[in-house]
Amino acid sequence: GRVGFAGGVAAMRQVYAVKGAQNAGWRSMSAPPEQPKQAAGAAADARAEFSAFCAATQAKDTLAAFRALQARAGGEVTGKLPFQVMHAKLEGVWKAHQLFDLLKQRASQPEYRHGGLLRGKSVLVVGAGPVGLRAALELAFCGAAVTVVEKREEAFTRVNKLKLWSLAKDDLVLLGAKILFSSAFGADPDICHIGIGQLQLMLFKVALMLNVKILFGYEASGCQAENSDWQCVMTKKGTSDTPAESFAVKVDAVVASDGHGGPFAKKVAGIARVPHKSSAAIGLVANFVNGKTTQERNLRQCSWARQFNEPLFNQLQQHCGAELENAVYYRGEDLHYFVSTPKRSCLEACGIFKDSSLPAEEVLRSSNINQDKLYSFAANIAVFFGLSVDVDNPTTSASSPILAAHTALFDFSTTNRCAEPMAFVPDLVRGKDLPVVLVGDALMEPFWPEGLGIVRGFLSAVDAVNALVTWNADPAQARETACSSLARSYTLLKGLSEKTQFSILARRQPGSGAPPIPLDPEVRYVAF
Repeated sequence: GRVGFAGGVAAMRQVYAVKGAQNAGWRSMSAPPEQPKQAAGAAADARAEFSAFCAATQAKDTLAAFRALQARAGGEVTGKLPFQVMHAKLEGVWKAHQLFDLLKQRASQPEYRHGGLLRGKSVLVVGAGPVGLRAALELAFCGAAVTVVEKREEAFTRVNKLKLWSLAKDDLVLLGAKILFSSAFGADPDICHIGIGQLQLMLFKVALMLNVKILFGYEASGCQAENSDWQCVMTKKGTSDTPAESFAVKVDAVVASDGHGGPFAKKVAGIARVPHKSSAAIGLVANFVNGKTTQERNLRQCSWARQFNEPLFNQLQQHCGAELENAVYYRGEDLHYFVSTPKRSCLEACGIFKDSSLPAEEVLRSSNINQDKLYSFAANIAVFFGLSVDVDNPTTSASSPILAAHTALFDFSTTNRCAEPMAFVPDLVRGKDLPVVLVGDALMEPFWPEGLGIVRGFLSAVDAVNALVTWNADPAQARETACSSLARSYTLLKGLSEKTQFSILARRQPGSGAPPIPLDPEVRYVAF
């Protein structure tokens, strides 16, 4: 028995030795050759440049990092988008290729027809807010040459947080949010949110990869028919050091995303605004610096309405006299963000108004606000929800530099909507009218407690691009079709809320690979 066992073991050792040699040979044949030092160094430099691109928090730094990547890939190539050129040229940058693969997948969706829907058309987007930039991306996927004009020199400085519905979250993930913003984006099981400036910056980075041109510090002052084309005049105010500038860019269509009031569309296309009034409603925004302590990391984010948790709001009122209808807390990387809806009576009782006898349209003016008492009021709300801050002395608080600029009251009892989402500026000489479409807050201001701003804004952006695609198919005959299609989707957006979303928005198939917000409104809306 012992001899048989020993012989068997020896035979098995011999078999495994042969197989091991075979496997070693396979590994040696399949393993890639070692990169030359020069190639390895170039790959390391490319990874560093892409990391700088992802980490950039200012527009100028982002643009500098993008140009470095573009130069490394050999510069611009006619007929190709920047990400397509980089995808072929940048080797050894796996994180960049993750982004490029996402953009490739999006650009290759059948509905975009390989960028042929708006190829040859120049579209101007007025305003580089989140919705304007989202519209620019959709236009670029459709093949348009896109220019975004933004009147602010530093456009990405807003710190307030935006609530994201799953529709908007999924859309951003497939545009590269986990790569360009944070790998933890959307991981919170309770609430998904992002800072306004952070969202702008992320979309700006994608826009650069799609060859969107962005002009900072310029204002679109008007459009004029010149020879055979429409032109939009760009102006930049002069300073003591620099002279004023003015030049014109060719446009075939305009997307107005210039926020509250939509001044550009009103000036150029005469689109009227209709006020939508509700009962008196005051909002309070407060930002506190995140010290990143264990206690702060353990704070639970929340979004409450009095009607769903009356005892909580009664306890808060007993704690500090704050009588609220809604309270929202989001924890950001650098800031704690609180937004709530206090009643005017409790603000008066806490001495926040210097003159409480003023009418509603005047009482919230900054000159009538006692800022120290407003800070204490906001800080007490934060303390009730578990944040440790100095409620009495903002000047000694570690967060005072932020709070000085970002504790404010606002009135949202009146929101404005446009009478129509699309209009044409007439060309009386050639008959080549200029289409102007509105998106985001320029189209319809949101009721913020439901987080409607971004989801309705993104939907309106894709609606607007679809209308331009419809018009472009036959500018002479399809004008009415484009206007009526956009009017139908606008009617649906007006009725969109957390309660109605499942009766308005079509259910998406997870893992289908289709964009979360498809271009075709018949696929996007249930009752279109």
